[in-house]
Amino acid sequence: FYIPVLWAVDQGIPTGTSATMFSPMLKMSRAQLVTVLYRLDGQAMSPAAVPFGDLSQSWYKAAVAWAYDNGIVNGTSATAFSPDGDLTREQTATILYRYCKYKGYDVSASTDISSFPDAGKVGSYATEAIKWACAEGLLTGKPSGNVTILDPLGTATRSEVATILMRFCGKF
Repeated sequence: FYIPVLWAVDQGIPTGTSATMFSPMLKMSRAQLVTVLYRLDGQAMSPAAVPFGDLSQSWYKAAVAWAYDNGIVNGTSATAFSPDGDLTREQTATILYRYCKYKGYDVSASTDISSFPDAGKVGSYATEAIKWACAEGLLTGKPSGNVTILDPLGTATRSEVATILMRFCGKF
């Protein structure tokens, strides 16, 4: 993950956890990914009122409002976004897929994911996005013993998200 982390630091997305640390193995939160996409989009202010009562930090409120207003994210319930919740790999793919749709990018690519032994664990809401992310080479699976898995419910680390974003920005 060294090259993607260097790329992320150079791009400022995501920023480091301090002036001198990136913390590549830390878990990425839902608010952090939304904030990254908000920055990529030029930090356009969103006039939307969000139905989420759990947005307590000012650093991500505008980003969540923008993402919600543009159909990029939903909450984890009707009234909660869970900004500090661990970002899963399937959530990462789904948020990027919706971001591409918002930007008007072609999201028609799809591939069969049945070769991954844990493909059946992909949530129904994320299936189309996971197939798209795999077809685009954004998600390539990860080793688990002697097989490669999707790990859709696994938490995405900062280094994994940096890798996915580097691939994403190289394509779109």
